[in-house]
Amino acid sequence: MADATATKDKTRTYLDQNAFSHIARTQGDWRENPYAQVLKKHEDTAEVWVSPTHVVELTLCPDASLRKRLAEIMLALCSGRRMMRDYGTLVVHGFLAYVEAACPGGIASRSYVEHYDEALKQVFLGALALMATGHDPNPEVVARVTRLKVVNRWLRAEAGKDPHAWVAAVKDCAKELRLTTGPARPELDVKQLDQLVTEIREFEEQAERIEKKDRAVVEKERELFVRAYAVGDVFDALGATFGQLPGDLLLTFNFSRLADEWPCVSAKLKCPLLPKEQSPDSHALWILETLVRSLWSPERGISTARLAQEALFRDYVDRLNESEKERKERLAQEGAGMPTDSLTFDADHAALALSNINVFVTRDQVLLNSCKTVAKAWAETLKWECQPVFTPEQLDKALTRS
Repeated sequence: MADATATKDKTRTYLDQNAFSHIARTQGDWRENPYAQVLKKHEDTAEVWVSPTHVVELTLCPDASLRKRLAEIMLALCSGRRMMRDYGTLVVHGFLAYVEAACPGGIASRSYVEHYDEALKQVFLGALALMATGHDPNPEVVARVTRLKVVNRWLRAEAGKDPHAWVAAVKDCAKELRLTTGPARPELDVKQLDQLVTEIREFEEQAERIEKKDRAVVEKERELFVRAYAVGDVFDALGATFGQLPGDLLLTFNFSRLADEWPCVSAKLKCPLLPKEQSPDSHALWILETLVRSLWSPERGISTARLAQEALFRDYVDRLNESEKERKERLAQEGAGMPTDSLTFDADHAALALSNINVFVTRDQVLLNSCKTVAKAWAETLKWECQPVFTPEQLDKALTRS
């Protein structure tokens, strides 16, 4: 499962955004921070990796000097070169492996995806380097990421207003695998950012703690929810990866072979036979969609996507279980700033770390608990062990044992 660019025999270490922020806020030399000291102590046997998710989150840092310092720290700790694959690219690689297993020869070439992967890593390393030299991120990118996080915070706030209705709606959609093309909530696209923020505040004033019976439903149906949302992630990853260059889908997928072998594929995956009324050209997208939908099975799925959704659902329910006192403390700490504290990127960090990293450092207690549970449950399936840790002392112990 590990990235082929990893240094042989070195312990792969990954810090989430709040761990990097803790280091950056050290007075004076950041290398004196306890986490940095531990990493320095183990530099001969451990290496730090960063990911595109770090870079995307970094663009939202409103403090230019803090953003520059964070970028410098990230570049220093990853030696300016250890950039992980994007979450979506990992999902696409998993899907290609799934298609090839279902139909040997069904993948014509991985060259486009591999080129896309390498180009993306270089783009994110370049963006990180630019921020480290004091360049401001592209305002359009900042606006897009800000809106993404605010919308996700809006969805969480809406769920918190009526957790019972949220659980029922998720269960209903997951059981039918009802997936939409385009935005799941198109009405949010037309709302101005300030309107979304106002509604978030209103929803959170009405927030209710999730009831025990609804937590029980989520626990009982968790596997179903994870499967359904993971399928959605595969569609999103394919949409983000392909359509960049003319013919990228045709270069990657051998649709002629897939069509010829479809009776066997259909029997193996228990999916519909190839429609006779469609023209040969339209079979390609039908085949692709049907293959993705066939992942909705307890025996199948893309591990990276399911890991992400497993961690996300655990996080989501824990946040919905927030007490009124905890909520007030969080809102007071947040102040009048933009409410971008969503779970948008927690799942990406978790999936990247748990499937490719030996030691994952997070200062988010909820995410830590989720990752510990998920790591233990998935270790045998993934043939990969990741140890989530919180404190510098725990990091030191983990790196010493590795």
